[in-house]
Amino acid sequence: SDSLSPGEGIWVGAYQGFNWAMDGSVPLDGIEVPLIDGWNMMGYPLWSPSDKAVALVIWEGETYSWYDAVNMGLISSTIYDYNSSNDYYFDVNDFEAWHGYWLACYQEGVSLWFDYANIPASMLNRQDLFARSSNENWDLEITLVGARQSVSIGMSEFATDGFDTHMDKPVPPNSPVSSNDKTRMWISHPEWELRTGDKFITSYTNTSEDEYGWDVVIDRPTEGKATLDW
Repeated sequence: SDSLSPGEGIWVGAYQGFNWAMDGSVPLDGIEVPLIDGWNMMGYPLWSPSDKAVALVIWEGETYSWYDAVNMGLISSTIYDYNSSNDYYFDVNDFEAWHGYWLACYQEGVSLWFDYANIPASMLNRQDLFARSSNENWDLEITLVGARQSVSIGMSEFATDGFDTHMDKPVPPNSPVSSNDKTRMWISHPEWELRTGDKFITSYTNTSEDEYGWDVVIDRPTEGKATLDW
């Protein structure tokens, strides 16, 4: 690309380390970042780090807090950062200047609003959406031994029997350096028919379910036994 826009995320390939300097002015009036229905590679447009709740969500002429937008099913609760040294995604709660992130959006016409004036409000205590206020709530992390791969399943009073933006985390897109011979593990939900794909890192259902099963898929380049730990 010959030009960059505030709030736009990009991949940058380099053969050696370098310093990237830019000239510009601080957007004191705020910045609106439009999203598409599906995966969005976004850049954090402010120069000060903040909690992700600094972002307000605009949809159909109304403005919502981050957590309200998640509960409405507009966006995912998770933002993904990336470690290029080992081709590994990890979820974070804080935005950092000059960083890009993957964010899943589930409606057309959604945008994020970033404003320095909102940063103090973002420092409020985060909602604990996985709080165990009921003895019936449980979650289980399953790890694939020998690989940086794990998934979590469970039941929660905060979940439904379908897709929940605040609890079910989709697997982010492959990076430009991802290899086909990398071992991967995910929870499969093709019945949800989402633009972000049918692969998930976490999957929760409501505690009212008497029985529920999860399809956990392991994809590896060679045949052989796999060891799981939980």
